[in-house]
Amino acid sequence: MLMTILSFLIVTSVVAYISWLKTKGDDLSTSKGYFLAGRGLGGLVIGCSMVLTSLSTEQLIGVNAVSYKGNFSIITWTVPTVIPLCFLALYMLPKYLRNGYTTVPEFFESRFDRQTRLIMSTLFLVFYLFIVIPTALYTGAIAFNKIFNLETAFGLSYGAAITYTVIAIGVVGAIYAIFGGLKAVAVSDTINAVILVIGALLVPFFALMYLGDGSFSEGLHTITTTHIEKWNAIGSETDATPWPTIFTGIMVVHFFY
Repeated sequence: MLMTILSFLIVTSVVAYISWLKTKGDDLSTSKGYFLAGRGLGGLVIGCSMVLTSLSTEQLIGVNAVSYKGNFSIITWTVPTVIPLCFLALYMLPKYLRNGYTTVPEFFESRFDRQTRLIMSTLFLVFYLFIVIPTALYTGAIAFNKIFNLETAFGLSYGAAITYTVIAIGVVGAIYAIFGGLKAVAVSDTINAVILVIGALLVPFFALMYLGDGSFSEGLHTITTTHIEKWNAIGSETDATPWPTIFTGIMVVHFFY
């Protein structure tokens, strides 16, 4: 357990140090430098940052938990996003770039009026402050508590372990955003994206090795012959996201996002 905590702290510190090196000479005194990273981010960094911004414990914990409990029908929550993303890239994004929009509220003000911008800004703030961020912090704290077994390691109650972890995650995240601006967040996201991809590929590998008692092929045979109902991606009315919801509520959510 000590090695797990130590390795996490080392990796986190290295990511923070690299992010600091990449941003220490940047001018964060202007809105362009702070919120737009001086318009100097490359395509790879932007792409990785978008992916890491979209990924959270909603996927890492929530989607996996639903899949484990039921079946693969939860993919209807993520796979159809390719449709609104194509719509964004081909239709909306050129409009945003042509008109110089940097935030969604700016678009609302141009499309409607300042009152609409204020209303939408308020709704976004409420949405993130009371729904998105608390959920991400809480589920993230659950993940940390399970991985590092904080209750036993520090002799804490479950509630105390979750509370302290939420505070720690919030403080670290705030340090990145407040003192480093968008570029620090984007750089750290890029590094973490590489780590996440490597880790994501290793998880099924070691899981199959474990299931097969050291044999990858035997583990693969096990998951294709045991509890094969888990592979069902269609879903039914009793599942969290039956496939017809692609054409109704879920697609509406994706286009909003």
